Amino acid sequence: MFLDGIEKYNFGGTCYVNNYYFNQLLNYLGFKVKLCGADMDNPNVHIVNIVTIGKKEFLIDVGYIAPFFEPIPGNLAKDYTVSLGADKFVLKPKDKRNRSRLIMYRNGKQVHGYLVNPELKKIKDFSEVIRSSFRKDALFLNSVLVVRYVSDISMVIHNLSYVESKGKTSKKSKLKSLKDLIFRIEKSTGIPSEISSIALRGVPIFSKVRLGTQAEM
Repeated sequence: MFLDGIEKYNFGGTCYVNNYYFNQLLNYLGFKVKLCGADMDNPNVHIVNIVTIGKKEFLIDVGYIAPFFEPIPGNLAKDYTVSLGADKFVLKPKDKRNRSRLIMYRNGKQVHGYLVNPELKKIKDFSEVIRSSFRKDALFLNSVLVVRYVSDISMVIHNLSYVESKGKTSKKSKLKSLKDLIFRIEKSTGIPSEISSIALRGVPIFSKVRLGTQAEM
């Protein structure tokens, strides 16, 4: 189902599927990889991978909304930075407990991030947090966030706002209606409009908005 979603509909996914299945692929290919949890507002609500090659560690995170096109060195003596548009992602050197902290800045202000716990985990260790992500009040089910990265370009759709970044520049625009939102999702990501229409019916802020009408979100 995961691979079919990618191949047929250009789906992405959450960290719970993207990083877990990428972990399985890396393991199958012979890499020394471990699945680890990361703290956000609550402990171990994010999943990442740590790969060890020789004596060097690398953070592999294909489940965070970030342009991490290459493995990020884990054995750092100073900050490691990845930037695109108004967003900057900074991985700090490990603390005394061998934990790596990633901080996301937008327009110079800290807006998000996580703290990696280096202990080996199994996917079943995240069963409760995965179940919680499907609750009616869960963040994933109460807003729209669709992001695509292509080389040095990012396309970010958040409810009725659209931000396109290239290099160090960003341009933000407002989507005027649900119809515009569905069109923009398909144009930016290739996800078919009929799929988006069905998915958006389950988002409370859009559930009562008719296709061609304007909405304030």
